[in-house]
Amino acid sequence: MPLDVLWEHGHLPHKIPPDAFRTMIALCDTLLGDSALLTRLKRQNIRLVVIDLFTNECGLAFAYQLGIPVVGYWALPLNGGEADYAAGMALTSFSPIIPSFMSGLTDDMNFYQRMMNALYKLLGTIVMRLQMFITDNLIQKHFPGTPHPTLLLSNLSGVLANVDHSLDYPRPLPPNVIPVGCMQCRPARRLPEIMERFVRGSGEAGVILFSLGATFDPSWVPKEILERFLKTFSRLEQRVIVKYHGEINMEVPGNVMIVPWLPQQDILGHPQTRVFFSHCGKQSAMEAVYHEVPIVAMPVFGDQIDVAGMLRAKGMGVIVDKQAPEEEIIHALNEVIYNYR
Repeated sequence: MPLDVLWEHGHLPHKIPPDAFRTMIALCDTLLGDSALLTRLKRQNIRLVVIDLFTNECGLAFAYQLGIPVVGYWALPLNGGEADYAAGMALTSFSPIIPSFMSGLTDDMNFYQRMMNALYKLLGTIVMRLQMFITDNLIQKHFPGTPHPTLLLSNLSGVLANVDHSLDYPRPLPPNVIPVGCMQCRPARRLPEIMERFVRGSGEAGVILFSLGATFDPSWVPKEILERFLKTFSRLEQRVIVKYHGEINMEVPGNVMIVPWLPQQDILGHPQTRVFFSHCGKQSAMEAVYHEVPIVAMPVFGDQIDVAGMLRAKGMGVIVDKQAPEEEIIHALNEVIYNYR
């Protein structure tokens, strides 16, 4: 999938190119046709399979051939995709209370929003039915008689869901779905010396952590986006740590430190960190909640708009658009720094 499409149209399901399905088909056919791997695995003393469920029906079918219990792992919010079938959420009756995948809605919807949520649910169901049809044909080609992907999903021994009640909406969950969100969360450690001096030098104003994850790639993010951020940050009294691994061909303000990598949890857990400017990936959002740091969310693609909506609904952050002007970004940062408790 062209990466610039993710930046420009990451929240529009109809902009997903057909290449995504072609890639899935190629990977699926390659995996199911690897008889040597299946033979090798059968010879091992494997007692349990843990498998990522996202667009991985063929992986489930492959694991089914081993004849041992299979546990699924779901990394996204429980609001669409394979999780609907694995966690018993496929019923359309959930549409009025559970926001659909990539809708950006919350559980507090008016009538119009409920209608839009139902349309998102319908679109997601159509995509999943098409995906199941394609993968089931490939599965039957290699392993005739294997149960349909919907049955493989609904008959999992368990589902490890990357969710936590602090960052989710009230919902019914079957007993085989185990929330394991924030598994990676831990207390902060001391920062590297150079970074520690930079943070402590911020004084009472504190530090802003800016990281848009892998989505902030210099090869496909317009140069003017970084220029706009740096110009905006130069107007702040806070110091800003920016995660960016590209070449910098512009003047960097004195209150900004740009690094290709950073110890995110150690910065979030530092007492002088005031706000996290984030793309709202699920892991990053949960780490911010764990370390009690409010978020200014700039979602880029996929489930990030849904995670950002959860944060805003729970009073943990605000949302700004990727094309937001300087004044709007500064207003959002000040709102979170000075008015959130």
